[in-house]
Amino acid sequence: MKIDAIDRLVPLMRTTPKALIGMLLTTLGIVVGAHAEEGDEVLSMAKNKMKSSYFSFYDEVKIRQEFSDFSHSIQLLGEQLKEGEPKAREPRDLDLILEEIAVDQRDFPNRLAEIMKLYGVYHGDSRVHAHHPSSLSEEHLKGEYRLTWEFLLLAPPTTEIHFMQRSKRVITKALARQKDPASIPVLVYAFETACQKREGLGVSGPALERQLDILIALTEFQSVESLKAVLSCLESHEELVGGEGAPLPLVTGKTLVDWVVHFLSSKKKGQAMSDWGPVSK
Repeated sequence: MKIDAIDRLVPLMRTTPKALIGMLLTTLGIVVGAHAEEGDEVLSMAKNKMKSSYFSFYDEVKIRQEFSDFSHSIQLLGEQLKEGEPKAREPRDLDLILEEIAVDQRDFPNRLAEIMKLYGVYHGDSRVHAHHPSSLSEEHLKGEYRLTWEFLLLAPPTTEIHFMQRSKRVITKALARQKDPASIPVLVYAFETACQKREGLGVSGPALERQLDILIALTEFQSVESLKAVLSCLESHEELVGGEGAPLPLVTGKTLVDWVVHFLSSKKKGQAMSDWGPVSK
């Protein structure tokens, strides 16, 4: 074996430096290409689990498996990314979002467990009939937790995730209160994930409730970008239910359009949201 290896090296040693460099670059290109292809496969796996999550919503075993697969794909993606990756770019597309989340999960793995433990289960009096998650703490509204909240927003909704979002909208409320513009495209992608047509899913039940939660969060950003995102989401919703003019489904008595108008015009903290003045850019 050693002799064979030496025999293969001899021609390279006799090659001119320019040709040798060319051969090395070609080899490197093949390796880099293979690495990129593997990264694309992992990204595709994560995206597929996002898309299928609401189709398995009422199957606890399946949704947990999909959450596990999604988490594993994020872990693999984090392991593949080198120091300094991913590079920031505009627009913040879904690939970049998942890569940033993957690096955050790799470097700060305890944040997710911390959030899930505090908000994913009930900590109050077990004799109380209505169980709600803990109120958001100021600590978890700090910027370093943003990517953890984004992970939870995009992940398949397990029982714990559904619990923290169901009554107090913990996940979307945390992102809305942070008001980081980088989260706006994440909210839009999450809306589109919940806005898929298959056997009525996306037009009723948990998927429709999630769409409403996201629209409420977007209205609280109070920016041009967030209002554009609201319109984009409503267009996706309208297309889902049959296009312009089709009857819109109701969630707690109103259509999503009605709810948006309500939240943009009703008073909040003593001040009408319609009285924003110049919308911040």
